[in-house]
Amino acid sequence: MYVIVLHKLLLDIFNLYRSIIPLLSMQMEYNYNHLNYFIILLRRTSEIRNEPLRRSSRVMKEETSYWS
Repeated sequence: MYVIVLHKLLLDIFNLYRSIIPLLSMQMEYNYNHLNYFIILLRRTSEIRNEPLRRSSRVMKEETSYWS
């Protein structure tokens, strides 16, 4: 009796897990695409204004130390 109930419970949990995972991956993909779109938009607007996107100070320091 307990084995049957436990087995049913495990099956329910497994099916729930299988139904949730695709939803999570879709949501993550949507967020990633949204972020990419935002970055592209930022780059385009900065190109229109003829000023490149500012780099972080750490990257600038690494570049200057590399070239000097």
